[in-house]
Amino acid sequence: MAPNVDVFKAAFLTLSACGINRHAGSKSWTSTAVKVLMLSLSIFNKIVMLMGILQPNVNLGIRLENVAILLAGVPTDYAILIFMFQEESILQFIGRINNLVAEVEEEFGIGVTQQWSKHSSLILIAYSAVIGGGAIPVYGMALYNYHFLGDQGAAPYELYLPFDRNISVYANCAFQASAFVAPVLAVLMNRTVFGTIAIITSGIIKKTRCQFEKVSSSNHEKMLKQAIRWHSQITLIVMKSNSLLGTVFVTEYLAATGYLCAEAYLLATCDPNDNALYTKYLIILFAFISLPLFSCVCGHVISSENDKLYDAIYQNTWYEIPPKSMKNLLVPTIVASQGLEWHYKKLVVFNMATYLQIIRQSYSFFTLMIVVGEK
Repeated sequence: MAPNVDVFKAAFLTLSACGINRHAGSKSWTSTAVKVLMLSLSIFNKIVMLMGILQPNVNLGIRLENVAILLAGVPTDYAILIFMFQEESILQFIGRINNLVAEVEEEFGIGVTQQWSKHSSLILIAYSAVIGGGAIPVYGMALYNYHFLGDQGAAPYELYLPFDRNISVYANCAFQASAFVAPVLAVLMNRTVFGTIAIITSGIIKKTRCQFEKVSSSNHEKMLKQAIRWHSQITLIVMKSNSLLGTVFVTEYLAATGYLCAEAYLLATCDPNDNALYTKYLIILFAFISLPLFSCVCGHVISSENDKLYDAIYQNTWYEIPPKSMKNLLVPTIVASQGLEWHYKKLVVFNMATYLQIIRQSYSFFTLMIVVGEK
């Protein structure tokens, strides 16, 4: 059963750009070719980053810039692998979510699913704007340095180039843009998919809360049965999310500390009078800060809605319903009390507390790098 409104429309747009076929089990030469191209571009990106780190006769700043970009790309490349090699499982998982969405839509109308679909599309638009806003000024500064300041070797980033950088600024820009195609598409894909899942999950929890609050002596049989069913289904969906995507979450958690402290060090040690370089490092740092923030906000929203659901189970006239129906409230109460959250085997829980921990760890390593650099 599918809802009338396709809430995963924006998510499937990004998935198809990465070669993920919407129809589970169906194969096509086109999707296979796109997957091979994406994997090739991901490998190409990592080779360029590694060559930038290992190239001789360069200063620490250039090496750190390559390290930061390399680490920032690791979670996105890993997400591509997860989605490609678990394509069927993920599509079945999305189908299961759609089945539950159809039930909610039938009860509350298409206005709810239209709102979820709109929010999902806004995530794609917002991240497209963030990426464009972060990349366009950097490439624009390279062209500005070439045309107005006479810098013959201008390039957007201090990355490895397999040719003389003084040949053409346009060749420099084109080569470096091709190195970022796969990471950019991967960011759009996993942010849109994760965001859509978080929007739907938190939205269904909210509607389940409404159903529990409506339980009364006159409707307890239907309303309670439906609310308990939705609650059990959404609990299984969150568990499946952790099973399929938990390793992607923890990869981002581990990489975030590295690329944040590296980029912060570059910004702190950069010459403030070099406006172009200083602005570039500042833009990249803000873009890096947003990467772990998004996943943590999504997880935090789900946890917060579950806490409200736990309180809502009592916010009805449960004391007026028959004792047999009262007993049915015990299981959802116990399950809700245990929490509902995005995590990786309970070791890393994605919420705002985790994000603050990432920032604190990054700042600690950043201050250590500053102290060591001054000696």
